[in-house]
Amino acid sequence: DSSSYDFSKDKLTIDYVRMLENGLKGNYHLSAFEFDGYEDYTKYFYKTDHHWNYYGSYRGYLEICEMLGVGDPLAPSNSYTSKELSYGSHARTLRSYNFDEFFTVYAFDFPDHGTKINGVSGDYGHYEDFFQHKYNYTKNMNFYAYVYGGNNGEVVFDFYQPERKNLLILANSFSNPINILLAQHFNKTYVVDLRYYKEEVGRDFSISDYIREYEIDDVLFIMTAGFVVNDSSNLGLES
Repeated sequence: DSSSYDFSKDKLTIDYVRMLENGLKGNYHLSAFEFDGYEDYTKYFYKTDHHWNYYGSYRGYLEICEMLGVGDPLAPSNSYTSKELSYGSHARTLRSYNFDEFFTVYAFDFPDHGTKINGVSGDYGHYEDFFQHKYNYTKNMNFYAYVYGGNNGEVVFDFYQPERKNLLILANSFSNPINILLAQHFNKTYVVDLRYYKEEVGRDFSISDYIREYEIDDVLFIMTAGFVVNDSSNLGLES
């Protein structure tokens, strides 16, 4: 993401991909979201927010499907754009509102499924309310978290497909727009944000125990620069 790239010099500041290639052991697949300079970056990321936009996250979903060997990726059925201006994380942090950015979301037709957030059944995100403009807008509104779902210790999607694999996604907020997109290719998908898992789920995380308990077949890490170097994002990965 932009935190590992110096646009003024048009080069990587730290090559995290190379770091992972040199440090990882065992069997794994590694892929990176690549862009060619600043102009290319603006296609896939927001003006005022550090996350990838609807176009970028969908491209990420397609590339992850290819990496996982998942066929028949879901195509958007429609797109919706906010009537109000959107001020992302950078704008809200700086209290700078001199930008003309709107928030666009792809709509998808998902099969029937169930969702649990920290063990409680509920909806992850507010897609339909956004599509119908049924929300109370303020200029400090976090559209990204409101629409796609916030950062939770554990989110579980069950698409009732026992003949398919179970997936564990370990990620930060970058996975929020594509969690459900990936989940519909699997039976059950467990999304864990290690920054909040212990506090919200009420127990320590151990990746080996988690894989055994929930019969996980595939593990997907969606890693930004902060995930690689931040200890709070890596708790329980050595156990």
